[in-house]
Amino acid sequence: MREKVLDTISNNILCKLFFIVIPLLNEIPVLTPVFNPFMKVGILIGLLFIFTDLFRGRTILKTAGIVPAALLVIFVLIGSLLHFQSEQFKMNLIELCYIAISFFVLYPVSNSLNREKLFGEITLINCAFVGLVTAASVISLILFFLKVNASYIFNNYEYHLGVFNGRLVGIFRNSIYPTATIAMFCAVIQYLVNRKIWNIKKRRWSVLLVISIVINFEAFALQNSKGLLFGCVGAAFFAAFMVAYKCKAKIVAHLKIGYRIVVSAVSASALAGLFYIMFAFFRKCSYWLLLLIENLKNVLLHNGEQSDAITQDIKSFMERAVGDNYGALTGRPYVWKEGIERALEQPLFGYGPCTLANEIHPFEGSTEQLSHFHNIFVHTLVSGGVLGLCSFIVFLCCCIFRIVKSLFRPKNPENYYLPFLAICALLVFIFIINMADTTILFMTKQSGFLFFIYLGYAMRLTGETKPFKVDVLARKIDEFLTKIIVRKNG
Repeated sequence: MREKVLDTISNNILCKLFFIVIPLLNEIPVLTPVFNPFMKVGILIGLLFIFTDLFRGRTILKTAGIVPAALLVIFVLIGSLLHFQSEQFKMNLIELCYIAISFFVLYPVSNSLNREKLFGEITLINCAFVGLVTAASVISLILFFLKVNASYIFNNYEYHLGVFNGRLVGIFRNSIYPTATIAMFCAVIQYLVNRKIWNIKKRRWSVLLVISIVINFEAFALQNSKGLLFGCVGAAFFAAFMVAYKCKAKIVAHLKIGYRIVVSAVSASALAGLFYIMFAFFRKCSYWLLLLIENLKNVLLHNGEQSDAITQDIKSFMERAVGDNYGALTGRPYVWKEGIERALEQPLFGYGPCTLANEIHPFEGSTEQLSHFHNIFVHTLVSGGVLGLCSFIVFLCCCIFRIVKSLFRPKNPENYYLPFLAICALLVFIFIINMADTTILFMTKQSGFLFFIYLGYAMRLTGETKPFKVDVLARKIDEFLTKIIVRKNG
């Protein structure tokens, strides 16, 4: 009985599912009172998992890149504790602990997992996430075609429902959440896993995944976010480039490396351009469908005819208004400048991720309050200081080096390549949007949790399990704990 309990606690996939589903449901304001208390439960589950893992498999200590990642968490926590008197720190203390602990649950992947179990975990996560997000996207699209443009006060915060400022919010907290776009990528990953790994040829599964891709692509298009669009175009370019470069067709295979790179870049540019065209096409189709619905309502309910007023109303409904003060990058340069100035005041450990929340403004004299610095490197610099930023950069460089090396010189069987590439494309998308946003570090946003989950799987799919040289401390602790356990059992 004791062993069964320990096995359940140390089951990494159950913990990961908890840290995926609960934050996702928590992103829906009306469900927040129900699921927000589960954050405390998540802290307890995370601590139990970490403690149990240290005395059983020690997956965390054997994970490549764990030392710089742990140092980042430590420096950010030190920066937060140095400003413990801040009101924002007190308000976000539970959230901060939840995010810090979640990293050690989400990123590590056991080296003992065989390939079938590894893709089994990926399949389980994809199905749970895609299913929930697609259902939310369907509701959001219904609100769009009903022309819902409402706001409401909930728990002393103002939220929007349906469409706000020409952008689809749906039932989520914010229109710029990349949740639907990530679900689209996850559906593509699962489609490739079904075809390449499980060899599932049934049309039913393929049709369901394609439907979810179309629904979430429509939601993504109606969000009208340049950041999400650039992220998708960049990910499409990256994936197309790698497919063209690795193509075994006679036309490409016999070309010299320089020519192959040129051909791959041209092919990737064409696909990225096609993706942009699809984005515009989906928005246009939504416009015409909404125009048709509104004119039918006008004819049936008011006995009217097609009116220019209806057309103008729909255009204003779907048009995003940006003030002149924000500039082309919607106020981000001012925010970045403010972040660097703040970092110079506390250069070593920073302020922590929550201390300055609601003190950030998109331009001078603005009353709009922001919770982060809209760039992952600036936000990390302010949150963890120079020490935290250096740890983050070392961690990223180690992961990027190993993944890129594996993309060009794969060690896994050939049928693994496309699912692995799709996971890498998702990581590229999330990383690109974090150049103008902050969603992967110390923010309870779904893209942050999924980034580190899929980064862990991507590292495992490289076929290399050796830790990095910077992980020497983790290896020493692992050896020390192993000796203690051996003596105790011996």
